Amino acid sequence: MLDKQDQMLDKQDQMLDKQDQMLQKQDMMLDTQKEMVELQHDLLDEVKDSRKDLKSYLDQRFEKLESDVIEMKAALRAKGII
Repeated sequence: MLDKQDQMLDKQDQMLDKQDQMLQKQDMMLDTQKEMVELQHDLLDEVKDSRKDLKSYLDQRFEKLESDVIEMKAALRAKGII
């Protein structure tokens, strides 16, 4: 009977060791996931900044184009073409 109990206790110890290993692996996985989330946030910030820069640049270019079109229309009107 004691032998069976010893075997059972050994099995329980093995099971606890396996659970500890599993928990360590889960902790590692969580750390990896946290790193991935941080990298995703960094990437999102970079994309947002790029969009802001591009929007600012395009707004300036459109303003310049609109100004050029106004000047061209004025020149065409002055010549009587339109």
